[in-house]
Amino acid sequence: MMPQTHEVETLVFLERAEPLAPRVVAQGERWLAVEKAPHEPTTPHPST
Repeated sequence: MMPQTHEVETLVFLERAEPLAPRVVAQGERWLAVEKAPHEPTTPHPST
């Protein structure tokens, strides 16, 4: 909402989707480097 009014400034409709595959930055014969967003963990976390 916009301050001091009853007007809506932004409205968003979200829906569930499968996560996107990570973007490959570089690849070698025995290694692969992918782009990682800041909010993504670097180690597996238990499911909730």
